[in-house]
Amino acid sequence: MSEQARRPYLKLAILISVIAAGLAGVVQSGTLDQLSNDGNANQRTALISIVVYWCFSMLALIVLSKIRSHWKQMLLGIFATTLCIVVAEFALRFLNPRLALPKYRIVYHADLHHVSPADEHMDFGYFHDKRVDVITNEDGFRTKYSVEEFNEIKQRIVCIGDSFTFGFGNHEGRGYPDYLEHLLREEAGSDDIAVLNAGVISYSPILELTLLRRDLLKYNPQTVVLMLDANDIGDDYWYDRDIERLKDARGPYGKLVRPDTLQLGAIWRLTSSIRNHEALVAPFKLMSRLMFGKSENPHYYQFEAKVGNITETNRFFIFRHPLEVTRPFFDHSWSYIKQIADECKKIDARFVLVVPPRFQHWNTEECKNNWEGYKYKLGEPHELAMFEYFDEKKLEAEFEVFSLLPQFQATDRFPLVYPGDPHWNEEGNRFVAEHVAQLLLDNQ
Repeated sequence: MSEQARRPYLKLAILISVIAAGLAGVVQSGTLDQLSNDGNANQRTALISIVVYWCFSMLALIVLSKIRSHWKQMLLGIFATTLCIVVAEFALRFLNPRLALPKYRIVYHADLHHVSPADEHMDFGYFHDKRVDVITNEDGFRTKYSVEEFNEIKQRIVCIGDSFTFGFGNHEGRGYPDYLEHLLREEAGSDDIAVLNAGVISYSPILELTLLRRDLLKYNPQTVVLMLDANDIGDDYWYDRDIERLKDARGPYGKLVRPDTLQLGAIWRLTSSIRNHEALVAPFKLMSRLMFGKSENPHYYQFEAKVGNITETNRFFIFRHPLEVTRPFFDHSWSYIKQIADECKKIDARFVLVVPPRFQHWNTEECKNNWEGYKYKLGEPHELAMFEYFDEKKLEAEFEVFSLLPQFQATDRFPLVYPGDPHWNEEGNRFVAEHVAQLLLDNQ
């Protein structure tokens, strides 16, 4: 290429370098902070991003400057690269078919905060040395039933709750709703009983109420079982706060909910850590903020609540404070539980509230490597306050309220949860299903 032909590319290279140097100066000045979500932009990431995209730009200029004289070689290179990608994709799918499955993830939702993707067979990943699949129906529920199939069954039970109902860490068909269906069919001597698993990870009564009104009524449930976990009380407080806080933002509850992430196969999954590197995505996040305003990508484990004179930063504060202090938080959740019961009454459906314990309530030998151990200690002073509260409410409620604490404390079955995670293992899910089935049958 002649000197004259190279000159435009050289000018562009100088211009891009000057722009990059200017952007680096802006970053160093701290001006970028006002465009970040928290007012504190990561300068190191921003500078790395500038260098990376400067390198990409220089590479693009080199390619453009050579395209006329080397187009055949470039075309051959593109073809060879594409062929290698295709061969590698098929090879990876053959060697590890699970890589072809999309990875399990949650999707932000304007009404429900977050949901599971609908109509997908997903790879949940490794959980305690085993691979776990998640298969969802058209509404994102972890169930084998479509709406039409469920409505064809004579006796219909819907289980709502959080990750404990969802069956976190367990294979398909091994959550408590699945075992419950099997036990009830066995007892009745009939297959005309169906149990729908409508549990969603990190849900609580405020979201379950919206879920019932929005998606579950079309399943025409005759019985609704709500499994209430200990962290649901804090979840309700935080989600309720988010409804107002996030209504004008981008993200959950927001006016513009980001679309689900692309799922394009094995290589796409293997390269996710590279593609999602903060230095690569930072410019796109910045442009998005400039166009649409600040986004909200809340971390579930972010939490803050004033409890008495203390600012608590995790959802298990109910274990550390007496009931007279935490009662307003319980009352807040109770108000949503009562609304769920009212919705069930409108459709003449039986509503049952079940309150299970966490492992420390019945056996401190369980879950020795609990990853949540930094949030609560064994033997917290008020860890039984939640059962005191719901024992009180049981006396005034117009619906059934059951605690599973006595059943867990009386059992010698071990283990019922995972060694490093407080969710029920397969045996734990089976144990819960046995007692829920007994409660449903004894109190018909």
